[in-house]
Amino acid sequence: WRSWESRRDIDLYISYATKNPYLLQKILIGTPNIHYHNKIERLFDKKIEKQKLFSLSAHDIDPLQSKRIVEYQNFHQELRSSQYQQKLFSLITRDFYKPCNIGSLFENLYPKEYFNPLSSEKRLLNHVYRLNDNSTNNFFQLKKDKMDFIFLLNKNTELVFQIVNHRDRYSPSLKERIKKIGRKPFSSDELAKNLDCSQRKAQMLIKTMVIENFLFKLNLGNKTKYVMSCYKKEFSLNGNNI
Repeated sequence: WRSWESRRDIDLYISYATKNPYLLQKILIGTPNIHYHNKIERLFDKKIEKQKLFSLSAHDIDPLQSKRIVEYQNFHQELRSSQYQQKLFSLITRDFYKPCNIGSLFENLYPKEYFNPLSSEKRLLNHVYRLNDNSTNNFFQLKKDKMDFIFLLNKNTELVFQIVNHRDRYSPSLKERIKKIGRKPFSSDELAKNLDCSQRKAQMLIKTMVIENFLFKLNLGNKTKYVMSCYKKEFSLNGNNI
């Protein structure tokens, strides 16, 4: 698991050399990194679309046994009584290769709190144990390896994802939530409050969305703010620029 970056790269080049559609879709859907997607486009010299349905298969397959097929959205809905378990399940399935670090999970589950080495890990582990022990959950395991958690599908299991849009398969699109802000310019701190996330995460989202040309950077005197690109002409006319 420590070589997850190499595993992703190996899958990419195998998919390129053998024209393996499963591996290519696995990388596209299971890699929430826009820069890696750009790398894929450079390698294939074209834009590759994600499938609307994708089945992630377990590593351990017995051809003599029947497969168990689980729909991601259905199980996610079953967890709605616990927002923490629901969000935890979203986080651990976001990247098919990279293990989830304890600190990163805590920051996403408790965006307004600081990590306390004496108590925070125990709080997080309680959610992990509950998710593993969920009565309807007998299709995956969350294994702890030092400071990371590894998501593993059980033998002969397929987890089916329905891709709603290109960024987010388990919650309202971040872009849709940002659109509700409207024309008003906002700082990274204001976006963090609006999305109820850490300022660091808001800064990373802004950086990615500026690269994607979804957000436009404004220089307002000694302050830096952002606005959706569809409104940038209004501010350019007022003398603001990138």
